[in-house]
Amino acid sequence: MLRPQSRILIVDDEPPLRKALRASLTAAGFAAEEARTGEEAVAVVKQCPFDLVLLDINMPGLSGFEACRRIRALGLRTGIVVVTVRDAEDDKVRCLEQGADDYITKPFGLRELIARLRAVLRRTQADNAAQAVLQASDWKSTSSGAFYLARENKLILRPKYSNFWPTWCVTSILPSLT
Repeated sequence: MLRPQSRILIVDDEPPLRKALRASLTAAGFAAEEARTGEEAVAVVKQCPFDLVLLDINMPGLSGFEACRRIRALGLRTGIVVVTVRDAEDDKVRCLEQGADDYITKPFGLRELIARLRAVLRRTQADNAAQAVLQASDWKSTSSGAFYLARENKLILRPKYSNFWPTWCVTSILPSLT
């Protein structure tokens, strides 16, 4: 099941297309925001991850290819769907190899686009739920509960959802069993 108001970042240098996509996706139940360039998209995603990025390839400055690679390099499980006029097989393969989850060529039907977005969201959100594991140094946490293994104590954490993003709350500190 999709989370309510899946957050989508629309990245395209054409304002009329961005605005039309934003209106259509909002009407379809998504929370859509816009970025004008690849650079802006990478910066926005770094600050606040999105569920999905809808990305054009042909943009001035940082290309969609490079933006896709940089977003994927952040290590997020954000879905990336490329929407472009470029229909060459080499472009499609390059995008998919850079980390895109799907590729759709312009012009496209809105129903097909929404169906593809929902399919990517089903996969990425299922992956996020099943593989929500954080590790740093001795930290290990999962979506069902987390713990920090220290020398003397075990710190038990549980997820608390705020605006659909988990934050971790300390629920107890137990003496170490080792």
